[in-house]
Amino acid sequence: MTEYSVVLSNDPNNKEKGTMKEIQNMKRFTSLLLVGFGLATTSAYAVRGRVQIKNGTVATDTGEMLRGCMTATDSLYGVNMPPKQVLIDIKTRGMNTLHLYGEKPSIPVGSRAHYIDTYVQWTKEEDLYLVLTIGDSGNDIAYILNFWDFYADRYKDETHVLFEIKNEPEHYDSNNPPYATSTVNMNRQAYDVIRAHAPDTHVMFFSYAAGGGGVAGATGVPTDVAGLGSGIDWSKASIAFHAYAGQGQDLEDYIYAVKDLGYPLVCTEFETDLTPYPNPARNVSDDVQAMENTWTSWLNFYTIGQMADDTRFKAQIDDAFIGWVPDFGSWPGISGPPVGKIITLRGYNREFVSCEASGDPMWCGVDDYYYDRYEQFLVEDAGNGKVTLRSVSNGKFVSGENSQIAMQCNRNWPSTWEQFTWTTYGNNNRISLQGSNGKYVSSNNGASAMWCDRNSVGGWERFTWLEGENYHLIAGTIEAEDFDVGGPSVAYHDTTAKNSGGAYRLDPSDVDIEVCSEGGYNLGWFASGEWITYTVRVTSPGAYRISSRVASTVGGQFRIEFNDVDKTGPVSFSSTGGLQDWDDVTVDVTLDAGWQVMRVLVESSGWKLNKFEISKL
Repeated sequence: MTEYSVVLSNDPNNKEKGTMKEIQNMKRFTSLLLVGFGLATTSAYAVRGRVQIKNGTVATDTGEMLRGCMTATDSLYGVNMPPKQVLIDIKTRGMNTLHLYGEKPSIPVGSRAHYIDTYVQWTKEEDLYLVLTIGDSGNDIAYILNFWDFYADRYKDETHVLFEIKNEPEHYDSNNPPYATSTVNMNRQAYDVIRAHAPDTHVMFFSYAAGGGGVAGATGVPTDVAGLGSGIDWSKASIAFHAYAGQGQDLEDYIYAVKDLGYPLVCTEFETDLTPYPNPARNVSDDVQAMENTWTSWLNFYTIGQMADDTRFKAQIDDAFIGWVPDFGSWPGISGPPVGKIITLRGYNREFVSCEASGDPMWCGVDDYYYDRYEQFLVEDAGNGKVTLRSVSNGKFVSGENSQIAMQCNRNWPSTWEQFTWTTYGNNNRISLQGSNGKYVSSNNGASAMWCDRNSVGGWERFTWLEGENYHLIAGTIEAEDFDVGGPSVAYHDTTAKNSGGAYRLDPSDVDIEVCSEGGYNLGWFASGEWITYTVRVTSPGAYRISSRVASTVGGQFRIEFNDVDKTGPVSFSSTGGLQDWDDVTVDVTLDAGWQVMRVLVESSGWKLNKFEISKL
């Protein structure tokens, strides 16, 4: 049997707008011909329906979130098309969408059409969605309008294709939104060009680079939307953003703020271990968790080839206990409880569960989990499919109180009343906690104390969770850069703005971090009066030796507290020979067992810190 194929034009300047339609017609003919001979085709050639708006985001034709990765055909040095199998493989990593940076202003409009055609066809054959955009930052209005005049007409009938007007039309700026008037006007002009050709294709506006900066980061959105003028059909349009201004709660609060304005939202880029200031352990997982919690479609910045490296995306998702029901295959599936993680629980009212006083009932009514540790709990395996929640602040266990009184966090040891069944609900990332009495924990929407007394699960009995502190076991190694989350005056005090070393953390953090000559990262640029904290768990009481790895040309001094008690006094050292020439300075301390906050207080400038090695004597 002869194998039929369609060869795309090799002429990069071929702008014949009928090319894509002719290819599709030929493939349909070939498919029908093979079926007529009783032969199976390699694709069912199913056509995904147009996306829809659901729960304030862009959803698939079956009502699920878009989840995807990226590829690009906009390189100045030509396009190295991967085998189709590389694209197919993203379906086994939970993806249903491809984000394509098609062309950019340094490349003539239409010069990559035959490559883009290929991706449009491949995604169609594999039942994937495709989001097409223009690469690079900037607002070249003439180019943008010409691009959409060409491509909107070319793909107007492709129900699986979406248009993102322009990738980051303004460079990263924490003050955006609002955009400049010229940028907003460009978005409207491009929308009108697209609608003249493609009245039904979904269009994404703005593509803010500094998305994710909490409620304050969304305050300029209404100004930009108003600047678009009337006549926008928001059932076929959305606001796009890139999550580069915050993670965790900051990202969730930003998303909620935009959605509360009534505009659909989708994230079309976020951090990976390849983007600036990488924190490989938390970049992907913190962003994905926040977007899954808020039911917001997302596209990550890994390429389709990088997705095949399971030490990147897949490993981070698995390690963070994040899950969803994929469109294809079985990974990641619905996740179990995050045993061994410190987490926060957020109720239907968007407030956090707190055990602020061990003698008082628990409430779901705290705005921000960063400001103390009463809202953070260690999830531990209780056996028989159940978990316990232990407070980081007091080391006590949460009790359901067998529905006799409001819930407390005051037990030294867990019994049946302190054991809960953790259940995750489908693709909305909500969980419930069922006590050993068969009743469910309720937040009571923050109006009164929490009880474990509900017979069934409704909104008030469902929670989302975010990963909280990194915590460290003593004895063990504590990397200096792995300090607590929580921001200024909580996790650290730093006298200068921004991360002077520009490495590793994206909380965001003002602590200064750089690449270390011994591998990993180190802290530096210290000033007297600064401090930094680490949540630790001392496994047994007794005497310990703290060996601090330091470097300096002038020497330095610091001290270390545990739970606000100075355990070391001044620790001084002389020059090590250079700011990347490392040496150890040791001090012996006596520590109690249990959860504690280790605080390093800086008493001189001109030195750097790599890590602590803490051993039992």
